[in-house]
Amino acid sequence: FQTSGVDLQLDWRIDVGPGTFSINSVANILFELKSSELPTNPLIDYAGTLGPANNGLNRGSYDWQMLNTFAYSMDAYTLSLQWLHQPGVDSVQAAGGAATTALGVGAYDTFNLSGSVAIMENLVVRIGVENLLDQAPPLEEVNPGLSAFGLLPGGLGPSGERLDHARARAGVDAHAPEHLLDGGRVEPL
Repeated sequence: FQTSGVDLQLDWRIDVGPGTFSINSVANILFELKSSELPTNPLIDYAGTLGPANNGLNRGSYDWQMLNTFAYSMDAYTLSLQWLHQPGVDSVQAAGGAATTALGVGAYDTFNLSGSVAIMENLVVRIGVENLLDQAPPLEEVNPGLSAFGLLPGGLGPSGERLDHARARAGVDAHAPEHLLDGGRVEPL
């Protein structure tokens, strides 16, 4: 396959009150994503469509997409809101300019909220809620010219993931303190 595009990133922070407010924004702009199922087949440009799903590539070749994280940190505590925006895309069947009655999906936004606390220098406990607004994903590849039998609410999200409901996650990040590391191995105390 062949691909070209631009990745942009912005990191900004400012002291606000007793803590720090920060923004991390990452945007991907896709110029082309060409692929074929077999080496002898011509390459098809999937940019702006839900494709390709061949050759082990992930579905969803958005013309652009953006991931933003807004955070406020104070001492050992951090509260973050993450916003993923994916614009509308055409059906995978429209790749290469093919005519189709299958619909792509409209724009889709998800929000995740998380909080963390640094218990020790190298131990962070975090908890969060994914899909905070419990936004069901749009159905993909709906063809209004065909019967709707068998279609269920929810379906798959724009990247093939199931996002029917909000879910909570928690975790612990632990790292060996630097003074214990020596040449890539951990030394006993």
